[in-house]
Amino acid sequence: MEQRIDFNKSEKYQLLIRMQSPNDASFYVYDDAFPNAGHYEILKLSRLSLFIESLKEAIFNNGHLSLNYKNTQILLSNGFYTFVPEDIYKTNEDKKETFFKFNFENIENSKILSNRIEMCNIVNLFGVQKDLYDFLQRTFPFAGFTHHVTPLLQYFLRQRIMGEKERMCVYVYENELSIFCFRNATIEAVNTFPCTNINDAAYFILSLWDKLHFNQLSDGLYVAGSSNEKAELLNIISRFIQNVVPVNNPIHGENHLKVPFDVQAYLHL
Repeated sequence: MEQRIDFNKSEKYQLLIRMQSPNDASFYVYDDAFPNAGHYEILKLSRLSLFIESLKEAIFNNGHLSLNYKNTQILLSNGFYTFVPEDIYKTNEDKKETFFKFNFENIENSKILSNRIEMCNIVNLFGVQKDLYDFLQRTFPFAGFTHHVTPLLQYFLRQRIMGEKERMCVYVYENELSIFCFRNATIEAVNTFPCTNINDAAYFILSLWDKLHFNQLSDGLYVAGSSNEKAELLNIISRFIQNVVPVNNPIHGENHLKVPFDVQAYLHL
C-alpha cells in the first residue's frame, strides 16, 4: 500500500532515482521505516530529444526532485559494466579505466564508478557518460551512484528456492535483459543485453543456457520483471526448460509491479 508522503518534510525521506536510457527514468521516495510504502513516479521524457536534454527538462519540471532529502541515490541501468576481484581492486583503485578497457573500447567520454558487492568479494565497475554524470553531480551534489546489477546480483545470490546446483536468474524490463548464472554458490556469468522483443530475450537465455551446459530437466531458471514481459517470456522458455519459476517482487509483491524489480531489490538490501 502506498504511503502518503509529506513532501513538506522531505528531509525525512530517501530519494531513489532510476535511469535507463534512451527513454526511461523514474523515482521513488520512501521512509526508511516503511520502504515498501513509498511514492513511485515515472518521469515523462521526450522521445524527440537526446536522453540528457530530455532528462534535464523532466527533472526541472518536477518539483519533488528539487527538495532536500535525507539521502539521494541514483540507480543506473545499462550493460556498461565489468567485475574485478576485490583483493585486486583494493591495491589498484587508480586503475579503474585500465580494468574497464579489458572489456570496452572508447571509454574516454565515460566516468567509471564502482560498487562493492560484499557477498562475493567483487567490485562492479560501471560507466556513465561524463556529460550525464556532470549534470547529475550538479543537480544532486550529494547523491551516490549504484549500478542496477549490484542489487540484483546480491538479491539473486540469496535466492535458492529449489536447492539445485546450477541456476539462471533473469530480469527483463524495458528492452533490456540481465542474466545471472550460478553454479552452486559461484557466479558463472553475468551479462546485460539490449532486446527489443521477448523472442530476443528467449534467444539470449537459451543460447547461454546451452553454452554453460545447464541441464534443461534438473536445473532452475528464475524469471523476474514486469508482469506482461515476464508472462510472455515464461510461456516461451517453459517449452524448453522444465524448472521455470516466476520471481515475485521482493518488496511490493505482484500488486505493485509498476515499481521496477531492480529498485525493489535495492530496497531489499
